[in-house]
Amino acid sequence: LKLQQMLRNFLKLRSVATCTQVRSVTIPTYKNETVFDYKKAADELDWHRNRLITMPERFEPIGTRRDISDYQLPQLKALARGVCLTNYKGLSILKTGLDLSVYSQLLQEVKPRSIIELGTYTGGSALWLDDTMRNLGVDCEIYSLDNDVMVRDDKVDAMVSNKVKFIQGDVANVKKIFPRSILVNLPRPLFVIEDVHVELNTIINYFHEYMKQGDYFIFEKTNPMLSENFFIGEKNPRLYRDSYVVGVKYT
Repeated sequence: LKLQQMLRNFLKLRSVATCTQVRSVTIPTYKNETVFDYKKAADELDWHRNRLITMPERFEPIGTRRDISDYQLPQLKALARGVCLTNYKGLSILKTGLDLSVYSQLLQEVKPRSIIELGTYTGGSALWLDDTMRNLGVDCEIYSLDNDVMVRDDKVDAMVSNKVKFIQGDVANVKKIFPRSILVNLPRPLFVIEDVHVELNTIINYFHEYMKQGDYFIFEKTNPMLSENFFIGEKNPRLYRDSYVVGVKYT
């Protein structure tokens, strides 16, 4: 009833201010009208959200995770086309709306203190990560690596904070680029984001030695319908032997 009265007042003001030809507005009322309990709905959503975080099956061993998807091939193709259209502050970020939604929730929940992004492209993704972590009030160091710095946008260096470090290098030489002296001292939790789709075994085998409980490997655009370089599948036994689990809430 209060909402109806507010709507009547709003439409009345609009008719006076902008729609002088409107003489009257009639808002229908219904008998036995059901009042929606927003507080109850919000409480139920909180309950489901907390259950997803705390349920025993929240994490599933990667070896037993079924390789299935609710998306069919036409939908995956549409997402693949759409990823080339997304941008942030004018810079291409090569992430779908679903990617950004999952990232937003995961970053908010885990609050990583260090992010290693393998694949810089324009730098838009590193900029988005930097802005997101600052908005969350998290002091996070971001290292973004790419072999081809010519693709990086000239404007991005002035747009990111001093927490972002762009590095030129080949992931095949990841051991030299991120030596033990750096990795053991990085603030935790740590996110390692693989978005180059080459040297997957090199990346997994090397960073595995420094991953701790609560750290995350994130593989972007893994899809068995693409070439084998885009799909981790069963290529690397470390993911299956060494107690890696999949966050069911986000996959």
